[in-house]
Amino acid sequence: MNRLLGHLGFTPAKKAGAKARAAIRKVFELDDSLGEAYALSGAYRAWLDFDWRRAEDDFNRAAALSPAAVETHWLRTLVLLPHNRMEEAVQEMERAIELDPLSPLLHSLFAWLLGFKRDSRRALAESETALALGPEHPIALGLRGSVLYFSGRLEEGVALWQSAVSKMAGAPTMLAALGYGLGRLGRNSEARAILAGLDAAEKKSYVTPFSRGLIYVGLGEIDAAFEWLDRAIDERDVNILHFAVKPVYDPIRADPRFHALLRKINLEP
Repeated sequence: MNRLLGHLGFTPAKKAGAKARAAIRKVFELDDSLGEAYALSGAYRAWLDFDWRRAEDDFNRAAALSPAAVETHWLRTLVLLPHNRMEEAVQEMERAIELDPLSPLLHSLFAWLLGFKRDSRRALAESETALALGPEHPIALGLRGSVLYFSGRLEEGVALWQSAVSKMAGAPTMLAALGYGLGRLGRNSEARAILAGLDAAEKKSYVTPFSRGLIYVGLGEIDAAFEWLDRAIDERDVNILHFAVKPVYDPIRADPRFHALLRKINLEP
């Protein structure tokens, strides 16, 4: 599970993905009957290639070989969500949670997904369950913050993202979510301070372009947002997979450039 979630913007996705794919190939050489390996292969086909058909083929094979593997179900949402196949994605997450009901991470991801579906009531309830299972879990805290953003409760969402960032200092994608919320609240100097911090961090280590793109969306600086989100696609940031359905992009959804980015990830003809 952590193979994908561990990518928090510290490492170039193409580099991380190449290493992961090499490991998957070795697994297939030893045993090509492991459903979990097909699920990971499908995830990387979606993430790195935007090859949705072949990714779905891999997930179908994974489901046939390992229907009781958690990864087979939650990873499949990486193909379902970009195509707005919400009900199928909900079913996959429900099955994953049946298999691992005490995982705060799975409950957090399910809450996030329900937020994409605009089901605020259920998303908030699911995120509360996640925090009950893992009160100090940084991803549970942060994704509860995102669900609050989606519900229009920006102040509360920012507070939770601040807590999440404090527990995983320097994670670029977490800082992006915090900066986005600050920008939406008009706390522009604080959002810009995060941008400056990312600039400084980049002198020593990799920082995903997605982080700046999301903050610029929050600040309402749309030209800069599109510039950085386009770079994020080029660098294959995993967060781009949710681009079509994530509520935070509502302010830019009507812009022709938004649809151009969707075409770039093979989501529009």
